[in-house]
Amino acid sequence: MKMCDVPGITVNSHAPSILTVGNLPLNYEAKRIRNRLRMLIENCGGKILDISTDEGFASIRFGNIDSALRAQRRIQGEDVFGNKIKVLPPSVRGLSGRRLKNGDVSQPQSIGACGIPTPPPVLAITILFKIYIFTR
Repeated sequence: MKMCDVPGITVNSHAPSILTVGNLPLNYEAKRIRNRLRMLIENCGGKILDISTDEGFASIRFGNIDSALRAQRRIQGEDVFGNKIKVLPPSVRGLSGRRLKNGDVSQPQSIGACGIPTPPPVLAITILFKIYIFTR
């Protein structure tokens, strides 16, 4: 079942999606980790955006939610240089790269005080993911 088919969730299946991968090894070069992740996602169409070797996280962008979900299922728990990686569910992004509420690209972005768009809650997600990893 695709996420688009789940009742109550509206998802544009063509919207870009981001996977956050955690529990990456801290004592390896980013280039080696990038190559290993690239091997794991090679048939899913993802592009590795960022690898944080000092925190053990990576961000991978996919062209649509279905590819991201397929990659999540495929790489969840895989071994990366002795570490069993953990993958958060994909977050759906609009064309501007901002995270969208419920994945609906038709919703307007929230505007904060002074008319400036509010940034996506990436920091909060990262903190919650770290708490989740270290409390298990």
